[in-house]
Amino acid sequence: MAINVKPCLTLLPPTPVILKTLPALLPAVEKIAQKHTSFQIKPEQYNIVGEHLLATLDEMFSPGQEVLDAWGKAYGVLANVFINREAEIYNENASKAGGWEGTRDFRIVAKTPRSALITSFELEPVDGGAVAEYRPGQYLGVWLKPEGFPHQEIRQYSLTRKTGWQRLSYCGETRRGWAGIQLVAQSRQCWRCSETGRSGR
Repeated sequence: MAINVKPCLTLLPPTPVILKTLPALLPAVEKIAQKHTSFQIKPEQYNIVGEHLLATLDEMFSPGQEVLDAWGKAYGVLANVFINREAEIYNENASKAGGWEGTRDFRIVAKTPRSALITSFELEPVDGGAVAEYRPGQYLGVWLKPEGFPHQEIRQYSLTRKTGWQRLSYCGETRRGWAGIQLVAQSRQCWRCSETGRSGR
């Protein structure tokens, strides 16, 4: 389906409005920052997004360099808010008991079918260490690469019950033919789980 970009861009508020209303945006910033950390978003990626955003504005509207500079400034302010908050989240995750920086290998130790499409997975760290505290309802960023598929998919699922200091539990769709699963937990911690063989029933 083709998307007409121009009407969407006309809905963007003027630059001064963005800067003045930044405090009101903070709850949304927090939610997005938590999601970004589940995908391991890095500061340098904001520069890439900003470059393409300004190029699109220039291509669609040709507003002139003064306007583009103003939008660049506004984007820079907002990007720095995200970068700083996400750095705090990464540091919090690394410093807490059972936490770590980046990703960590987990193994699937139990699968419980909940329906024809939903399976509950229990995971434990390969290194035998503790697992940072989490709450049911937090998200997992799930990195999937089906066997023979050239690209990686990223999905998000919910953590369910607390199964113990060395395990976590989440529910996900059951698919056939996937050679491995990589899990990165959203919100309070990042996880990665690798499983040998097929994960489908």
